[in-house]
Amino acid sequence: MIVAVWPHFRWVALAQVPYLIWVATATVLQLSITAMNWGIEQDASRPVMSST
Repeated sequence: MIVAVWPHFRWVALAQVPYLIWVATATVLQLSITAMNWGIEQDASRPVMSST
């Protein structure tokens, strides 16, 4: 969308940059949480939480 709007209304295209950064950050956060819940990044034989 930024590329399509840029030639016509540059200020509108630039106004989308913070939104793009926020969506990218939220996507990385969501994918990392999902990966941790699936056990991809941790050893499955280790307990996740201690019992103390």
